[in-house]
Amino acid sequence: MAAWRTFLTAHARVTALLEDELQRERELPLTWYDVLLHLRESPERRLRMTELAAAVLLSKSGLTRLVDRMYAAGLVNRSPDGDDRRGGG
Repeated sequence: MAAWRTFLTAHARVTALLEDELQRERELPLTWYDVLLHLRESPERRLRMTELAAAVLLSKSGLTRLVDRMYAAGLVNRSPDGDDRRGGG
């Protein structure tokens, strides 16, 4: 348990340092950077929302709100999935 607690503490500290540095130098929250990194590394730089949510470990609803804010900031584009029949008709 002590090793696990030490790991969690170290992880929290490193994450906080990264968050502060990204915010200070790029005005970018760590969660936004995580999304952008996954999109950049994906084929054609696009992912379905469910794939992106699994990659960044956010719920689909949490990711939808995050991507909405990123879209409003001009950092990402959203496009309908031609294979998903739920959006049209």
